[in-house]
Amino acid sequence: MRRIFTLGAAVLAVAAVGLVQSGTLEAHDGGHAFVSFTQVVGELRPTALAPRENVEYVGGENGFTGGHVAIEGDRLYLGSYGNGMRVFDISNPADPVPIGEYLPGLRADTPPDAAVFDGRHIAVLNGTRRTHAAAPNEARTDRTEFLDFTDPKNPRLLWTFGPDQVDGESHNGDIVDSRRIYLPSGGVGAQGLRIYDLSPLLGSPPSAPQNLFRGDPAKLWENSPYRQGRPVGPAYTHTHDIEVYVDYPVEGLGRRDIALLAEGGNYTGASTAPPGVAPGDTGSILVVDITDPRNPVALYRWLHEQGPNHHPIRYHHEIQLLESDPRVALVTDEDLHNGCGGAGGVTAIRFAPNMQSATELSEWFIPLGTPAPVCSVHVFSSSGSLVFLGSYNAGLQVVDYSNPASPRQVGHFIAEGTTAWGALYHEGYVYVGDMARGLDVFRYTGPRPDLPDLTLSAGDISFSKTKAVSGDKITITAKVTNAGGAAAQHVLVRFADNGTTLGDRVISAIPAGDSRTASISWDTRGIKGERTISVTADPNNTIAEGVEANNSAARTVEVQGNRVRNGSFEESSSGSSPDGWSSSGDTSYTAGGSDGERSVTAGTTGAWTSEPIAVEAGKTYGISVDAAGAGGKLVVQQLSAAGVVLASVAEPLSAASGFANVASTLAPAAGVSAVRIQLAGGLVGTTSFDNVRLWEE
Repeated sequence: MRRIFTLGAAVLAVAAVGLVQSGTLEAHDGGHAFVSFTQVVGELRPTALAPRENVEYVGGENGFTGGHVAIEGDRLYLGSYGNGMRVFDISNPADPVPIGEYLPGLRADTPPDAAVFDGRHIAVLNGTRRTHAAAPNEARTDRTEFLDFTDPKNPRLLWTFGPDQVDGESHNGDIVDSRRIYLPSGGVGAQGLRIYDLSPLLGSPPSAPQNLFRGDPAKLWENSPYRQGRPVGPAYTHTHDIEVYVDYPVEGLGRRDIALLAEGGNYTGASTAPPGVAPGDTGSILVVDITDPRNPVALYRWLHEQGPNHHPIRYHHEIQLLESDPRVALVTDEDLHNGCGGAGGVTAIRFAPNMQSATELSEWFIPLGTPAPVCSVHVFSSSGSLVFLGSYNAGLQVVDYSNPASPRQVGHFIAEGTTAWGALYHEGYVYVGDMARGLDVFRYTGPRPDLPDLTLSAGDISFSKTKAVSGDKITITAKVTNAGGAAAQHVLVRFADNGTTLGDRVISAIPAGDSRTASISWDTRGIKGERTISVTADPNNTIAEGVEANNSAARTVEVQGNRVRNGSFEESSSGSSPDGWSSSGDTSYTAGGSDGERSVTAGTTGAWTSEPIAVEAGKTYGISVDAAGAGGKLVVQQLSAAGVVLASVAEPLSAASGFANVASTLAPAAGVSAVRIQLAGGLVGTTSFDNVRLWEE
């Protein structure tokens, strides 16, 4: 969460990282207390305080307060702790570029979320009360602000809820893009579950999002038809975080929209917990069906098990489903007082297929000895079975949940001065919003036994011809390697020429650690010069991978131009004969051929002759033609500057039932400045000709 609960913890955190100019502590609902970081000191070096494991620092933007991270398309929205939010372009995922901001100042935790509706970029800036209700409105932070960020340099405020404890209180929130609804967290008791329709916000002029439902989640559970006599549990405190999963399969109900609510509990009142309840276990998890947002139904209320081998959850911070196994949920505990090794950890639970019960699988804690005064997990994300945890002074922690009953740490990076709020995985990179550092970008470099990793390099692209000439039909072959630990299925491979798609091919499967090839035919007719052939595996990012940034490669190839004008016979000003060619004797201009829609024929007395083609003596040229039928000859007349034929070379053509390519070389003699190509008929029958080419070797 975004909270430091006691002055002792706040002073400890500030003294440890040495980053904050001043810290202020203010009361909040339920006796919680907060520290507000007001100034970041200078740029921060990406030096690791502890030996890092399987994580490398990529870059980022520092020198300001960071916080919650949300991504929508190529935009990253970063909560700027106490100030507002910043927006970055991450079209290059490794290099976020600032493109906009909304920094009115005097804002609370500022976790944002965003969506795109009808081409408009809509963002919400959530706010929790940090100041007393008696304070002037301008000094209160329990307000929710909806903004239009379509022009990121000029964000437009569309609507504000609050300051109040009804609609304005919104510690965090989830915009459900496909449903155009918004669910904030932070509400106490009867405000614990609120659902809003965002459609009015998009009108002209915009108006307030419409409240579809508000109510006490514990009351929903009490009145639920699925409770079936099970205990209601204690009175509901407040919703700390909320996560919505659309079209989630629920046994017996089909596809449903499921909201998971993390009820924080009473942190400071934990020592006065009811008899039989461990100190701290005062929160819960609610599973709510919001398919009909006006009539939500609670399916289950999970209460942490008590007794041996169950460490109390001091503060139920967040719940998310594990990407690799969406029946497994991770519940984080924000415990800022008890150090590393046995507090502030993660509890894994497995929901039943009907979402009406759950089994606890494991508890994991940041290892004892980690150099972190405030050592607690916070906001997290998962990719496959890997979980990336923002962990305050413990920085970025990476945990493998491929066996949820036995999680293990597989990576970490504790940057200098870190107070890591959240870690969001996206396309192979991990974006850490840091309350003291700003925004850091990391990359996990360890093994991914749970995911494929499709890779390509320039050497993996090959061509059927080493020398390409305009008019060639060249086969491009790409070798795609799966360097990951799991097979990749239905791998789309896209080929492009200078950025223009040539076509897609599908590889049915690539086993882990193996390679497969895909090929496409490239028609170079009308093309010449340097061309960049690129190949991309999984261009639409439909396959979850360990690394998303290594799926493309490119090679440059030179296509020699065809010096023969209209060698394909496609151009005809008259419609009765091809441009650039003259005929004599028994000839015809016909449909079909080997290259395009037209070709020429010559009988026993017929011949087609090209215009003169400039050449240079002493150089070597390649020459070829596609021929079919009775045979015939390919004749090259070598001309002086005056047009006199100095030499003539004839290449007999073999009879063929279909078009076959015949190629040879030409070395013009001294004094030759041009050549003419003549396509002559044979001694019997008719010969067809197409795709005549001459190029410099």
